[in-house]
Amino acid sequence: SLVAAAMKEGATCLEFNSAIPWLEPFFELGGERHPAQFVLMPKGEHWKLRGVPPTYERRMDVRNPFPESWAGLLDEDLKRVSGIPGAIFCHKGRFISVWETREDALRALRMMTNTSKEKENE
Repeated sequence: SLVAAAMKEGATCLEFNSAIPWLEPFFELGGERHPAQFVLMPKGEHWKLRGVPPTYERRMDVRNPFPESWAGLLDEDLKRVSGIPGAIFCHKGRFISVWETREDALRALRMMTNTSKEKENE
């Protein structure tokens, strides 16, 4: 499966070239022990970056939430706060965000992985 192939890499972000159902297969394949923190995939003409939950049962939680300052922001507000020109939306629950391009989403991802490394070093 595409999910199993993406998991093999052991990366902190699972990337798919199309929108696929990944959550259930991810946890069926041992996702609770996998290091992934985010999933990146197209959403229509845009790109979705979604935080990975700690378990299937806690699927509305995430291992690494988006910044509190992004929560619930849209378009210009999110662009200003994130500093990413292609920002579209960040859910108030801080588990999903939408970006104009793959590059914008990757920029957000880099910000998130840098933030989590800083937390580990505190």
